[in-house]
Formats: sequence, structure tokens, C-alpha cells
Amino acid sequence: MSLHPDREFRSLGCAVITASDTRAPQSDRSVHITRELLQTQGHRIEA
Repeated sequence: MSLHPDREFRSLGCAVITASDTRAPQSDRSVHITRELLQTQGHRIEA
């Protein structure tokens, strides 16, 4: 995603939450993918 030419990039502090009674963060691939995508775009994982 490209930024609007008048805007400056801002890094966000993010948390990725698993809300499921059948999944755990350690075994849920979507958690790992989401964290990786956020970090590669310059955002921070805070929790």
C-alpha cells in the first residue's frame, strides 16, 4: 500500500489476539502470518 504524497509513515503499536476455544497462539498460523506482515511493514508488536 502506498502512502498519500502529503502523509508521513507512522509506525503503529499492535497486538494480535487469538479469540478461539480450539486454537492457541503457538499453533495458529494466522497469528504468525499477521505478526510477520505487520512487522515487515514497519509496525511494532506490543503484546
